[in-house]
Amino acid sequence: MGKSLIGNIYGDIEAVEYIGNKRYKCRCVKCGDISEKYSTNLKGGLNCTACNKGFKVDLTGQKYGRLTVISYNKASKKWICECTCGNRTEVKSNNLKSGNTSTCGVCGYIDLAKRNIIDGTRPSQLKIVRKNNSSGTTGVYYNKRKCKWCASINFKGVYYWLGSYDYIQDAIDARKEAEKKLFDNFLEWYEEFKKQRKESNNDNPRIAYPHENDTETI
Repeated sequence: MGKSLIGNIYGDIEAVEYIGNKRYKCRCVKCGDISEKYSTNLKGGLNCTACNKGFKVDLTGQKYGRLTVISYNKASKKWICECTCGNRTEVKSNNLKSGNTSTCGVCGYIDLAKRNIIDGTRPSQLKIVRKNNSSGTTGVYYNKRKCKWCASINFKGVYYWLGSYDYIQDAIDARKEAEKKLFDNFLEWYEEFKKQRKESNNDNPRIAYPHENDTETI
């Protein structure tokens, strides 16, 4: 075998064990990566191939939540991942392994939005007044061309025109009356829905839906 090379360091590579047939088990002194090399190749300043890749453990092909690791971006030091929705994103290895990042971010927001929309209606937005609303009441606005206060309402994807009025209070009253007819029972049901969903950890608890067959117009 000749002189043993065990303990010798060649650049980043240290020969740690002779395994026969002129081959040595070697270890990177920087990252600890284990490799096998012929004694004739143990010379000069060797570089660790694992260190040159920019990672210690190859995550290619691994799945983390909705993400599948495709390749490594050495420039950004992040893994390029493809989400089940088709989007691609770059994620650090520690965020993948810890579970902090398990989606592309886009589909997560879409799912959240879907979970908060019921039959074309987002309950949390029903009575929010926009900052640019001059009337102070959702669905009530001033039509400068007609010089009238107008009222309308949207519910379950349906638009209802409530009329135009000379006085703002009349338009507000029309809107409030429509809200009472359309929103009140629905919001009571939705609060119970959220409560039971939380208790049962079920996205779709079986709670009777209000006015499922109600075709009454306002």
